[in-house]
Amino acid sequence: MGREVAYQVGYLPLALRIVAGMVDRPADLADIARRLRTKPILDVLTLEPGARDESVEASFALSYDGLDAQMQSRFRALGAFRAGPVRRGRRGSSLG
Repeated sequence: MGREVAYQVGYLPLALRIVAGMVDRPADLADIARRLRTKPILDVLTLEPGARDESVEASFALSYDGLDAQMQSRFRALGAFRAGPVRRGRRGSSLG
């Protein structure tokens, strides 16, 4: 079940950290996997209200708000790409 959830969140460290904060018992992980299959990831990855890092969305908002207008535009342009897991062997291939 853990591997499925890791795959569903694209192996992203922040997402995995939030998932870890949501799990108190093994049944929680199965519930998270089920919800990730049927709901948008940002609707699932939310901690209890008042937690330091409430959600992936809140973390992105904090970083986004610190960008100037040009960088915010570039950040939004990243949304045009289809989400998928990051493959380790290909990570640096586009960097030259």
